[in-house]
Amino acid sequence: MNMQLLTKPATRPDPSIEEIILSAPPATTDFRVDTPDKASWAARKLLDAESRITRRTALAKEYKGRIDSWLERANMEDAESVDYLKGILRPYAELAVATQRTSRSVHLPGAVLSLRKKPDRVDVTEPDIAISYCETEHPEAVVIKKDVSKSVLKALLSHGTDIPGCRLEFGRDELYVKPE
Repeated sequence: MNMQLLTKPATRPDPSIEEIILSAPPATTDFRVDTPDKASWAARKLLDAESRITRRTALAKEYKGRIDSWLERANMEDAESVDYLKGILRPYAELAVATQRTSRSVHLPGAVLSLRKKPDRVDVTEPDIAISYCETEHPEAVVIKKDVSKSVLKALLSHGTDIPGCRLEFGRDELYVKPE
């Protein structure tokens, strides 16, 4: 066993850039806002920080939009190729599967072509008409959803009514700072 390892004091490696950027600054309790000048300074600092957050959020949104636009343009040619190649492969796969009768897959060098039946799907294009018809002709097809009204519950709870499974959280004062 190496004795130097046992006697050397443990040192913490330098923090990574992520640790520096993402770590919160140490909270200090020495500074107090107890004068109008200090309150003004703190409010200006708060407004500056909120402004930077807003600018960064807008910039990130713009970058995300650019990335999405680039991705759509970059994938367009390949998506067209995929659609075209699927279109010309499908008749071959259907014919090959029909002649096999035991498998719905065709094994080729470097690829497997498979035909799979997707599940049947119902699209309700006009819900009001479908509901009206089903209510009279096929009531088993109609689903009735139950929910509670939060505004009514709020009124009941604020008047002292005890309702199991519900609680009323009272609003608290929130500090808002606006530029002058």
